[in-house]
Amino acid sequence: MTGSVTTDPTEASWERYFSAAENLVNELEYDDERIPELATEINDTAPRVPTWVRDELSTMLGSLDTLNVELALLDVPAVFQDSQHWLEEAVTHMGNRIHATMQGVETMWDTGEVSSANSHFDEGRVERDAYREAMDKYYEFLPVD
Repeated sequence: MTGSVTTDPTEASWERYFSAAENLVNELEYDDERIPELATEINDTAPRVPTWVRDELSTMLGSLDTLNVELALLDVPAVFQDSQHWLEEAVTHMGNRIHATMQGVETMWDTGEVSSANSHFDEGRVERDAYREAMDKYYEFLPVD
């Protein structure tokens, strides 16, 4: 579990937590929408995928890591423990998804063969599905409307 659990957080600590969690969720949702667009570019240009695609994926991973660390440094209000668990799961799966996609691009560059990246892209799809399941659980356990 990231952060520490507080049973009696101040209003300011709740606001910091809400803000950091919202920023992280927004990044996750952006990444989930953007990756299919990047996949189209990958499919259209494979095996010579433009460098900017890998660079954008790398930037996405860096942003996700930064926002995750910012949230991890905050106290988690006790009522958010369960939803926080699922948010952490979602972050892990999105990070794995992005990383697998980057590996697929780099493998194609190294081999010049589209098929050499199949296992990475398959892993990315598995992580996508696991991410979406974790986000569904996050919203299910989120104790606010």
